[in-house]
Amino acid sequence: MEPITGPNGVLPGHGPDLERLYADPWVARWYDATWSPEEAAAQAATQQANWDRDSVGKWIAYERLSGELAGRGGMSRMAPGTPIAEAIAALVGPEWTGLELGWALVESARGRGLATEIGRAGLNYAFTTLNATSVIALTEEVNTASQAVMKRLGMQYAGQIHAEGWAEGVPDVQPDAPFAVYVTTR
Repeated sequence: MEPITGPNGVLPGHGPDLERLYADPWVARWYDATWSPEEAAAQAATQQANWDRDSVGKWIAYERLSGELAGRGGMSRMAPGTPIAEAIAALVGPEWTGLELGWALVESARGRGLATEIGRAGLNYAFTTLNATSVIALTEEVNTASQAVMKRLGMQYAGQIHAEGWAEGVPDVQPDAPFAVYVTTR
């Protein structure tokens, strides 16, 4: 089953979709937040601004047959010079141009290969449209489901960085949680 992805990413009218996505308990846990209607609308506007500026952003994905929300995914561009971008660059090398692949799915869409499909679409966009030479994906070390998707996409483990997130056996977000960084090159 293929999700439908919009060619212009998250549009301002997608605020309710983002609100629903981030209300999903699994998604809310990894992002340590649920979004109010106002926050979701602001995030949708920010994503559109990212598309307008960088030709990069996340897509909203829908189930092809039912039209129901599946989630979001695609590319983001990390700002150079930030501590997390510097740590990633030290792992993957100077050919990395700041492109990060990511996805998040509502419960009804998980476990059916849609994250892998969204990831493949993002990589295809990065390498064919943006002419990227490398793309990374990262997640907390405890998020083995996302790491499995990264491996299915053919991404290679590049190493570990530390950032704010979830850690094994700790009930709260930590300032220095271990993150797994994966990379793929053209």
